[in-house]
Amino acid sequence: MVSFRAKNGWMIWLAGAGLLAGCHSQPPMLTGSEGGMLPGMERPGSTLTSAQAAKLNAPINMVKTTDERLPDGRIHRVQMLGGVLFSEAWYSSTGVAQRIVYYGEGGVPLSVYEYTPDGRISRMTTVYPGTRQVQRLDEYNEDGNVVRFAEYWPSGRPRIISEAQVETPLGPVWRVREWYENGQAKSVTTRNADNRLQGRETTWNAAGEVTSDADYEAGTLTVDYMKKAPVLNNPDGF
Repeated sequence: MVSFRAKNGWMIWLAGAGLLAGCHSQPPMLTGSEGGMLPGMERPGSTLTSAQAAKLNAPINMVKTTDERLPDGRIHRVQMLGGVLFSEAWYSSTGVAQRIVYYGEGGVPLSVYEYTPDGRISRMTTVYPGTRQVQRLDEYNEDGNVVRFAEYWPSGRPRIISEAQVETPLGPVWRVREWYENGQAKSVTTRNADNRLQGRETTWNAAGEVTSDADYEAGTLTVDYMKKAPVLNNPDGF
């Protein structure tokens, strides 16, 4: 067994961290000024249920933390809340976080945080409560900003994929793609560093019919394909 400094502080921190991870270790969701999302888009992610929120107010005497020194020198920390598995964490021999898993009902992982060797967050995975289906996956750069996130429908099909610094003939852009729940493409939009439309933007309805298709240069419409040329369903590059 090992003991960290200020162990009680760690216990309090971890008791709430599983559900408020965005407040203690998850950097802001930033991929440019709009956080990787287009104006008017709903921010992905789930909200706390009443049961989950209640865990945040659990008395400290309900929390039991056990540390184990592994053969390679790393530390494995298990935290129980009211006798139920709440989290597992792995740290380097010097106490640098490597991986933290928070559990939901039935001992099923609810969220997983992965870190670089120097302790910077590199990826966060969130699953739909009570399932093993990934709901959202965030990837971070060395500055702690989200450079790519993907959110999925309960069926496992993609819902949103947002990527920063996608190279195009017009220069680097950040691109957001959306799909309907039936798998049909919904939209593909690209914006430059100034958050202005840059390149081709196409939208579809749930039946797969193109509803808009145009090219932009720094926010200025340059070509409207709905008027000037036959429209292609799911153009190359989606």
